[in-house]
Amino acid sequence: MRLPKTRQLHAMSDAELSLSISGMDLRTLIMEIERDRQKEQRTTVFKKVASKYKEYRTKHRTLADVFTQDGEFQLLRDELKQKDDELTKKDEELREREDELMRAIARCSELEAALKAKEEELEVSKGVMAENADLQMQVASLTIELEQKEVRAVDLRGELSAKVDELSHAEKGRRSLWPKRLP
Repeated sequence: MRLPKTRQLHAMSDAELSLSISGMDLRTLIMEIERDRQKEQRTTVFKKVASKYKEYRTKHRTLADVFTQDGEFQLLRDELKQKDDELTKKDEELREREDELMRAIARCSELEAALKAKEEELEVSKGVMAENADLQMQVASLTIELEQKEVRAVDLRGELSAKVDELSHAEKGRRSLWPKRLP
């Protein structure tokens, strides 16, 4: 049974809460650093792609001006267009991969938090099991002690019955020794 988040926060000690918050800050910082690094890489790749595109476009225009009359030029132009399309497609793929990586990092963070909660539950259950075992040992010890006391009580009852019988017998003997009273 999961407690609502507010109850979980109230149930946590200040140290645990502080560690949890600092862990969240650290994960956030790591994600920001990773995002900035990927953004930098993407920017670098995009700049390279853009510069290559401009370079090829300029070459293409120059060649187009020179070879507008040549039939082979049409093939070259088609090839350049195909390369341009491939570069655009690769850029889109890189963006998709980055998005997938960010989602995976977020899922890992969620799973890490769930794992930490399960580990804490396991520690608590281990403590409960140890306390349960200790209580069972105490119950067993008290049961043995109770059985011993019951045996002692039976022995004492037997002694008491024997003493009562002796007293009763002694009383009868004493009465028989006394002379009977006259009316």
